[in-house]
Amino acid sequence: MFRKLYALFRLTIMTAIQFRAETFLWMLIDIIPPITMIFIWKAIYSGDNILRGYTLSQVIQYYMLVSILYRFAESHFEEYRSQQIREGKVDIYLVKPLSFPLMILISHISNKFLSAFIYAPTLLLFLAVVKSVIPDFAFSLQFSALLPFLFLFAISFLVQYMIGLWITYATFWLEGSNGLEHFKWFFVALFGGTLMPLPFLPAWLQDLIMASPFKYLYAIPIAVLDGSYAMTLFDYLYALAAAVAMWLISSFIYDKARLHYASAGG
Repeated sequence: MFRKLYALFRLTIMTAIQFRAETFLWMLIDIIPPITMIFIWKAIYSGDNILRGYTLSQVIQYYMLVSILYRFAESHFEEYRSQQIREGKVDIYLVKPLSFPLMILISHISNKFLSAFIYAPTLLLFLAVVKSVIPDFAFSLQFSALLPFLFLFAISFLVQYMIGLWITYATFWLEGSNGLEHFKWFFVALFGGTLMPLPFLPAWLQDLIMASPFKYLYAIPIAVLDGSYAMTLFDYLYALAAAVAMWLISSFIYDKARLHYASAGG
């Protein structure tokens, strides 16, 4: 089984390399919003050193970490996989040991592996822009919190992968289910913490986010890494329980989807 998974991993990377120009273009597109935010926040901080407990450098660092974490934790396979279901191209994964969700996971991981090499130049470009706009910018990270951060990164990756699976599985019943991907982007941005640091949000929204498990997608991992949040036993259990619950729901939906699915021809 491991050899088959490794073969799929290599095949996905080789396929992605064929579209390296398009992939690199999307990397550049993804870096434009964070660069834009540099100038917006610099204007906001004009005449102020600290706002809501954050310096300008800390805010820029937050968006930089969001950009990095988003690149490696978010899912973006829903539209393609939904199209496969509509076209009846998933039959082989319903009758062979390599299941459809496992195939998606391995392909997803291999794409992230390739992204690490392509994303590096755009990250250097972002750093260059930051240093040119904010000469005194400096990172303020707690590397002693690296293990809790990696735990939360794994949770963030798995949770977003499973949300992607839910949207994909919906195609077994709904023709236009991949449109839910846009709702997912809005939901993750609002409750995950990619919009801005939590102290800048209204108090009622902060309370709502802190009560949800989606805070572990971006807001809490970044807060852990910059030293503004300390993980407790409850945090570990809550994040793990949320991931396990979502996995159980995913398995239940997939079992129902396989019974509902029908195709003809080839």
